[in-house]
Amino acid sequence: MKQLFSSLTALLLASSSLFAVYAPIPIQEQGKALTFSIDAGGYYDSNIFGSETTPVQSYVAEINGRLTANYSLTDQTFLSAYYDLEYLYLENRPGDKNLFNNRLGASVDHTFSPTMFLSVSDDFSLIQNPDSAIIASAPLQTDQSYLGNVFDIAFTMQVLEKLALVNKYRNYYINYDDSNLAQQLDRMEHLYGLELDYQYLPEWTIVGEYRFKYNDYRNNAPPKNSASNFLLAGFDYQFLEQLTLLARVGVDFRDRDSAPEETSPYGELTAVYQLGERSFVSGAFTYGIFETSDTTQFLDSEDAIFIVNSEVFVTDFIALSGSVLFQYSQLQGRGGIPDADERTVRTGLGVSYLPTPNWAVIANYDYDFINSDVPGRSQVRNRIGLSGRYTF
Repeated sequence: MKQLFSSLTALLLASSSLFAVYAPIPIQEQGKALTFSIDAGGYYDSNIFGSETTPVQSYVAEINGRLTANYSLTDQTFLSAYYDLEYLYLENRPGDKNLFNNRLGASVDHTFSPTMFLSVSDDFSLIQNPDSAIIASAPLQTDQSYLGNVFDIAFTMQVLEKLALVNKYRNYYINYDDSNLAQQLDRMEHLYGLELDYQYLPEWTIVGEYRFKYNDYRNNAPPKNSASNFLLAGFDYQFLEQLTLLARVGVDFRDRDSAPEETSPYGELTAVYQLGERSFVSGAFTYGIFETSDTTQFLDSEDAIFIVNSEVFVTDFIALSGSVLFQYSQLQGRGGIPDADERTVRTGLGVSYLPTPNWAVIANYDYDFINSDVPGRSQVRNRIGLSGRYTF
């Protein structure tokens, strides 16, 4: 389910109240300064470009190597870094059949004192075969490769016994190789947040937050730049180690270059329930206005996004995983173009067999369905695959 999880990650990066969610260190990496893993396998893809009318199907062979470092620089500073190189051979792909995906990232967590904490991370991607095809009503783009980068920094300071102040900033950058996509979608997004946390009870934290987001498109013709001011309130709830709830609701004051200002509701809800040491179920809901992949016809998109994600170890060696995403979007028409509705469903199922801590065999199935009022944006896509992984 790698394709689906990548899609979910992208959505969570756009909507998470924490700006970034750092996953715990996998069990194979714990206690090791350096870890290397290699995956080999293949899958069948019924629609490699995400086309509505002329899908191209192909068998795909893949080899993936990943190097991970986890190291305590000092008693107060912890460093994590990774490099991921993926090679894919798409048997039936027109043009270049050999593609590479490169991902490089690092994070540093530093504790200045018991009341001051800094977290910095950067993730760089050079992608030739995106996990999720671009949904565009323009002519089909067979080259969807891009360069992307996400930089996060958060500084937390305990100003009183029960009161903490959090400063957060995210910089998101994407640059497409194809000139048509670049003209429409190349942009840099700045997102700044100032959060005030009051610990009402040991398990309850009341949160007030201000965010400012600015989207700066490389080609602002037609005008695409926008700025948003968010006023949000909510809570964080932690029950023992089993249940975590995060909620934010408020208002988005959005200022567009090419349209009147708009005031709209905004909300986020995230829940994680730990079923066991290695089993969990999580869910997320986000409602708000986001960027669209067709900036020529539409200003932006008003979205309601539901995500459920789970992994359960049914035995010590077998894990079942599943994910469902449902997204309802209303594309906001530019000029005299009418608004359009769009519904997206992405599901994934996976079975992992882990006979030892070093070996894993993974079978997965992904299904994507998009139904759009806009010609050219609908698609159906099936992927089924099998791979093996060795970690040392």
